Amino acid sequence: MKYLYRITVILIVFGFIGTAVFLMLAPDIMPAHYNSAGVVDRMGSKYEYILFPVISAGMGGIFLLLAKQTRALTEKIFLATAIGEVLLFHGIGVSAMWAAIHY
Repeated sequence: MKYLYRITVILIVFGFIGTAVFLMLAPDIMPAHYNSAGVVDRMGSKYEYILFPVISAGMGGIFLLLAKQTRALTEKIFLATAIGEVLLFHGIGVSAMWAAIHY
């Protein structure tokens, strides 16, 4: 089961690496918010995109701590939730960064 902990940590690290690469390639001013019609209604700094891996790491860390403090079956559930949450936030971050780069 230790491999699930490693997978979660590796995914979190990849999120930070991917965001670092994005920050090197992105212009300083980027779209920061889209309205319901998909039109950009706020521009912001590219550094606002750091929030995606930070939130992902925080939530993943919470689920890893909860998994460490529980029994075997619940531990697997928390680990699966941690991996799913990290992948969800990375997916949201990648789609936001993709849309911002192609604006």
